[in-house]
Amino acid sequence: AFALCIPHLLSLWTASDLLFFVLPIVLMNVYCFMFAKIIWMQKSQLIELAIKDPLTGTGNRRALAEGMEQLLGMRKRKEITASLIAFDIDSFKDINDVYGHQAGDRVLSTVTEIIHSRIRLTDNLYRQGGDEFVIVALDTDQDTAIRLAEELRRLIQNTIFDGGYRA
Repeated sequence: AFALCIPHLLSLWTASDLLFFVLPIVLMNVYCFMFAKIIWMQKSQLIELAIKDPLTGTGNRRALAEGMEQLLGMRKRKEITASLIAFDIDSFKDINDVYGHQAGDRVLSTVTEIIHSRIRLTDNLYRQGGDEFVIVALDTDQDTAIRLAEELRRLIQNTIFDGGYRA
């Protein structure tokens, strides 16, 4: 709209007067656009930090709560099947105590990779804290969830982690 006014303003003002008037407006618009973009990027980063576990990159407890709310909302609108698989890593405290917390972090990261390699894109993995994980598997009945949980248990149990130890 402002650009459409320029020909009319040229008839009233000299080019230098118009430039003196237009340049601050253009610069202010560029500044506002850049400021809004920076704020949007920072907001996105804060949201990600609020819902992701920094070590494993999975959803955290807050993301699990939000995911469960969404799932329950979907359930009210239509009939869906979903399973929740909750588990922890046996003897994880021993790994931390004997090999150190860095070794424990590597175990958590490796376990996360194993799980992600096996679950579907529609399934969600969350780390509740420590060595506790939750998988929410959409369109998965109880028998399928039990088979998935057992398969993951075997995969993790048979993994030899860096340092030669097992979880």
